[in-house]
Amino acid sequence: MRANDAEIETLLRERPRLPAQFKLGVVFLNSGYGWRFSTADRDQTLAMAESLREERLISAMFVVDPEILALHADLAALAFTERPRLDEIRQMAARYGADAVAVVSGEAQVKEEANARAVFYLTVVGCWLAPGSHRSVLFTARASVWDVRSGVLLASASAEAERSSTRPYALTNEDELTADAKDEAMESLADELQRQLLALAPQS
Repeated sequence: MRANDAEIETLLRERPRLPAQFKLGVVFLNSGYGWRFSTADRDQTLAMAESLREERLISAMFVVDPEILALHADLAALAFTERPRLDEIRQMAARYGADAVAVVSGEAQVKEEANARAVFYLTVVGCWLAPGSHRSVLFTARASVWDVRSGVLLASASAEAERSSTRPYALTNEDELTADAKDEAMESLADELQRQLLALAPQS
């Protein structure tokens, strides 16, 4: 993406247009094979709502679910977009009545290596008994919070977690490693995002 000086100047003049206590929507983008954001991930993220309300920063916090918006004709195409653009996300959030929207995404990077015991994989028994496969998963969770009206970035956070195991080839479980790494990363992300948002609270 290329931007000229005039476009940059326009962006710098933009200011958030949030009410004193705003409504915060949260969009979860599932974007990987072998994992999805769970109900527990959503609940953990929404758990910060109480602290944000106590600081009089928000009046409500809720999940913006693209699939529900498929019921609306002009947004049906957006509901199943794998990677919606920011303007599309803002449009979906506006339908929910959100003043700001947090976009939560994740990425899992998998590494596989064989050690010296992998030579036993030449036999069927070796595939089940010889711990010759090392597998690690690095999960990165990210969140960015945007003003729905102006498109100004309000806050951002990221967190990483890694899980690994060395097992026989037949007993490797990538999904389990990914789920464990995702859970840890999401817990850290929720804490960091809460700190970033609390920094926006008005000073008494």
